[in-house]
Amino acid sequence: MQLLNLNIEGYRSLKNITWHPGKLNVLIGPNGSGKSNLIKALSLMVEACKGKLYETLVNTGGVYPLLWDGQVDTIKWNLELVSDDKSLEYGFSLKYRLKSGTYFIQKETLKNKSDKKELLPSELLELNKKVPVDLSSPLYSGEYSEGKYSFTETIYSQMSPVEDQVYRAFRRWINEITLYHDMPVGENAPIRRSSLLRVEKKVSSDGQNLIPVLHTLYSSNRDFKSDIDMAMNAAFDSEFVELVFPPAEDQRIQLKIIWKSMKRPQGMADLSDGTIKYLLLLAILANPEPPAMIIIDEPENGLHPAMLPVIAEYAYAASERTQIVLSTHSAELLNCIGEFNPTVTVFKNESGETNLKNCDGAELERWLQKYTLGKLFLSGNLEELL
Repeated sequence: MQLLNLNIEGYRSLKNITWHPGKLNVLIGPNGSGKSNLIKALSLMVEACKGKLYETLVNTGGVYPLLWDGQVDTIKWNLELVSDDKSLEYGFSLKYRLKSGTYFIQKETLKNKSDKKELLPSELLELNKKVPVDLSSPLYSGEYSEGKYSFTETIYSQMSPVEDQVYRAFRRWINEITLYHDMPVGENAPIRRSSLLRVEKKVSSDGQNLIPVLHTLYSSNRDFKSDIDMAMNAAFDSEFVELVFPPAEDQRIQLKIIWKSMKRPQGMADLSDGTIKYLLLLAILANPEPPAMIIIDEPENGLHPAMLPVIAEYAYAASERTQIVLSTHSAELLNCIGEFNPTVTVFKNESGETNLKNCDGAELERWLQKYTLGKLFLSGNLEELL
């Protein structure tokens, strides 16, 4: 399923915004404009759906710092997901009690908006006034006592699975959406060490399982191997030969690169931070079975400019299989990805409140006749479209 729109109210600088992403998305705007707040708000909603709301809030300083300018007591999320034959809406409100410093889930709804009768029930979950009510599901009907659920977590995260196509589709989307923000690749990062030999097909949010993912896909999927090989040769002037995975101690494996001009393979300890970051992005974007949504914060960091056209091309290719979101400050990356007509969302902070808008239509086309997307970003003229 694809995210059609996301509405957030009362979260940090997001007083009341609605985001309409496409398949390939680029988020741009100056520091402090609200790009990170949008990503963090979406991430918090996902953690809430996994039953980790309380844990996440404790680790990030509680609810009060998240409230818009300290002037509201409620944060609201509402999203709509669509596919060729399904449509659903999910949302909830988090109410903060200032006097006691506590919070609870005030209202939560999961709706099937599809027209086809076989996708009923139309209401899978509804929570109002702290009493969850399911209006039509044959498995979950009637009112539940307040003692059955913890209201510091979403009711969705505490429900037993429902045998419904739309419910399963939403569960898959929530479980798979992945945010890549902090992926340590420095000298002492775990990513540089040998890894246990195990089958893994998805790069984790911190990127530290890169070796088993590359070993699994590079060794078993011919198309994935070809994509990695082409991308490496594009960035390294055809010096690249292949990846190899020699055994290490205790049933572990290493990752090494064979170069044409070197007599021995180069191990992870000897690779530059930028090369490892590049491999990470390739493993994420070339994945034949990607997660339901991929969000990468500032993918350009640490990369040589020669790598950016490849990342843009692979992001576009990945957007044919899943939804891609890139947040960037790089004019070079914007120039590269502009060739693929992404959905460009511009952020601007005015008096502590984030405004955002998808830049498209005739006015953007007029600007692009004179400037590349990167030059337009640097000029500041994109913000004038808000």
